[in-house]
Amino acid sequence: MDFSTWLKQYPVPLNPQQKEAVQTVNGPVLLLAVPGSGKTTVVVMRLGWMVQGCNIPPSSIVTITYTVSAVNDMKNRYASFFGKQAAEQMVFRTINGICARIIYQYGRIIHKPPYELISDDRIINQMIISIYQEIMHEYPNENEVKEIRTKITYIKNMMLCEQEINALNQDVTYDLSAIYHRYCTKLKNERCMDYDDQMVYALRILKTDPAMAKRVQQQFTYICVDEAQDTSRIQHEIIRLIASMNANLFMVGDEDQSIYEFRAAWPQALLDFSLTYPNGRVLLMEENFRSVPAVVNLADRFISANTDRHEKHMHAFRTKGNDVTFVQLKSRSRQIRHIISTVQESDEQTAVLFRNNENAIPLIDQLERKHIPYAMRNVDAVFFSHRIVNDVCTILRFLIDPSDVDAFVKVYYKLNLYLKKEEAMKIASSAKKTGKDIFTTAKSMKLQDYSVNGLKTLKETASMIHQKDAMTMLQIIFDTLGYRSYLQHAHLSDDKLYILQQIARYVKDVPSFLQRLDELADLIRTGKQDSDAKLILSTIHSSKGLEYDRVILLDCVDGVLPSVPQSQINPEHRDAVSLYQEERRLFYVAITRAKNRLILYDLAQSSFVAEVRPQKRVEEKKKSADDFPSFVKKLKKGRKIVHEEYGEGVITKKDSKTVIIRFGTMTKIFMIRFIYDKQLVHPV
Repeated sequence: MDFSTWLKQYPVPLNPQQKEAVQTVNGPVLLLAVPGSGKTTVVVMRLGWMVQGCNIPPSSIVTITYTVSAVNDMKNRYASFFGKQAAEQMVFRTINGICARIIYQYGRIIHKPPYELISDDRIINQMIISIYQEIMHEYPNENEVKEIRTKITYIKNMMLCEQEINALNQDVTYDLSAIYHRYCTKLKNERCMDYDDQMVYALRILKTDPAMAKRVQQQFTYICVDEAQDTSRIQHEIIRLIASMNANLFMVGDEDQSIYEFRAAWPQALLDFSLTYPNGRVLLMEENFRSVPAVVNLADRFISANTDRHEKHMHAFRTKGNDVTFVQLKSRSRQIRHIISTVQESDEQTAVLFRNNENAIPLIDQLERKHIPYAMRNVDAVFFSHRIVNDVCTILRFLIDPSDVDAFVKVYYKLNLYLKKEEAMKIASSAKKTGKDIFTTAKSMKLQDYSVNGLKTLKETASMIHQKDAMTMLQIIFDTLGYRSYLQHAHLSDDKLYILQQIARYVKDVPSFLQRLDELADLIRTGKQDSDAKLILSTIHSSKGLEYDRVILLDCVDGVLPSVPQSQINPEHRDAVSLYQEERRLFYVAITRAKNRLILYDLAQSSFVAEVRPQKRVEEKKKSADDFPSFVKKLKKGRKIVHEEYGEGVITKKDSKTVIIRFGTMTKIFMIRFIYDKQLVHPV
């Protein structure tokens, strides 16, 4: 049967690039498919053509997808085209499913049972917690356990050597290398393995047992790999070995959509495809059927500036629609007000996408207060167990109750108290015995003057805890008490402060603030799913592969997305450049989720948004010198302003160089030229 005759049996319109991909069956092939280009349809149609048009036995074709749910989706799509019975004959697997089969078959050959797979996350988490306590002599928080698991997955999937594993210690506050090796030893001693070990052991079998490798190669003479840009280094190596006999490998992906480097995704394999497979072909699918032309053109222009990519250009199938809206806002906090007013004014399906789960917390807080229905996709609550959030809460609880000895011991060295450990322990021990508070106990002890002064400041802060609002107390903790300095010395970012401030903005006092944090943590851990809600909250990572009528990007600002703007990156630091390019891909994936409308917030410190709308920024720079006198004139006593960090305030005094602004019960002084150049203050 020729292809055109076969195609008439199925009412699937294919463009020339799609037809070429469906008919290219033999040899190594890399299909680069832009967002919304009908990738899954092409994969399914190609499988059908292989079986019906090329008479290839379905059992000799394996289609590898990223997750179990993707396996089921692909199988169901195949069944919808070619029938349920035909789908049952096809082999759809995750890479772990293939590896599990290799391990099982090998065990039968050598008459040894394979290690037991630990599939329960709770068991692995408890194992890591126990090992962490043994090595670090303290209890890890939820965030650290999650991070360690991610790092372990990264090590195994990237096949890191000992030197590379040790290098990862530089990015964390615990001994990752020691934890990793003890974890691996414990698994081995208990004859167990995790999901990543399945790939490690399967690769070892394929490399060391030629007969077993040949058996697998003969079983799967055709291999199709979906989402190839999300495949890790070890997975690519396993696939390469299986395909090495017959060389019939079909990889579908797009390095422009590779956003899982932290999970060891290895898009370099796509860039090196022609080196790995010299006789291979690289095909393109560049037509986007999803989005309006304005979104497609903007996205293509943006991603084309990346250097680590194949040359390709996305173009729109749709001919109408130019709805990309740039909303200029004076402060980051105003995004939430705009989102709420936007969703209240329309019943259109809207997805608010953000980089990290914590970015959604202030929005969730306001949605709950205003009783606006919404659904969350995979939002977790690790923010509330983060060490900085725990520290802030512990400091506040100690300020409320200075007799809380345990709280004092946890945070004394993180504040400007200048106490030696033995002095702090002596104060704590005595306070516990006598039942007196920390300040009364410390007063009876001989301490250095600077320690006395530090404790005096802490006591004065405690005395105002019930008079000051939560926003003011947060600022005092970070600046007056020196917690920000501690973070700087520990090489930790103070970015959690913004989230805490946004929650504090809408409570009356510190106890209410602490209570609200607990309420939000419980709410997010429970996971809210309103199936009828038109508003969806999702990280960009969780939205990949999905599409929405209207998309709003939240917190697309320098320091969040991108984490570091290009102007601050040394082009000779390859790792930093690579991370920056992945963040550009993250922005690209986010904006290409939009079908009909895209809303971007045009904030002062948003280099990605400025790049897709460069003309406006050029015009602003041209007139900046002329604007300064106008800006100064607006700074009048009694004038309301919005500060990028402190929020709304009122000017109380101004001279030729400085301005004093009151934010609630807190007063700050600023250099006028500095706040103008940095665009920190916006007169209302």
